[in-house]
Amino acid sequence: MIQKNVQLTELTLRLPLIHAPCAFYDRLADSIHIQKLHLGTTFYSVEILPKLIAGEDGNGVVERLLRNPQCQVVELDLSNTCLEDHHLIALAPSLPTSKVNSIDFSRNNIRSWGLLEFIRQIPKMKSLQSISFAYNAWEWNADLEKCGAALLQGLTENTSVTFVDGLCSFPQQEVLWNLLVANFIRQKLLMFLPKRGEEQHVPAGLWPLILADTELADAVYFLLRNCPAIFSYCKT
Repeated sequence: MIQKNVQLTELTLRLPLIHAPCAFYDRLADSIHIQKLHLGTTFYSVEILPKLIAGEDGNGVVERLLRNPQCQVVELDLSNTCLEDHHLIALAPSLPTSKVNSIDFSRNNIRSWGLLEFIRQIPKMKSLQSISFAYNAWEWNADLEKCGAALLQGLTENTSVTFVDGLCSFPQQEVLWNLLVANFIRQKLLMFLPKRGEEQHVPAGLWPLILADTELADAVYFLLRNCPAIFSYCKT
């Protein structure tokens, strides 16, 4: 029913699925029309996760779904599922080729190893805009300096990301926050840039007025330093 119902674009499953037949997982993995997917478990998490999310054989439902080039999932919520490092690491390589723009794996058992492997994939995840990974084990047992540095590099290379929770855990929280703000402003500005071939010059006399305002001039300077791609970009 799930596979055939193309009108179903949002699905939340929070069931004890340990005794579900293999056909159930197969149909769910083929439900490429789903756009918002929230998976959770209430019992038997250890037994369910390899089938529902990611397993050693690569046949977890989410793994298979994300590998399908026709998959329409844009919001993936895996919060509070007892997710561990190896599950997240198994999923990470499929995310860059997916349409996922929001991923939530908060309130799980992710440690520094899993977090770092995920962060290293961020520059490749060009559709990604929002990341939620707070309330995981990495917050108290990780090398936060190393994780923060990796995240800073990832967000610098991928300017589509405009929201990340849990930044207060990192020593670089202030610069990370400023970078997210710059990414957000960049995305908004790109919406108003002229299309290729369209000329739209700054009105004569406007720049002196902009630069006369100290705060506005500082904002322009900040954008020039942190968002250079804005000024060489043209919409196609």
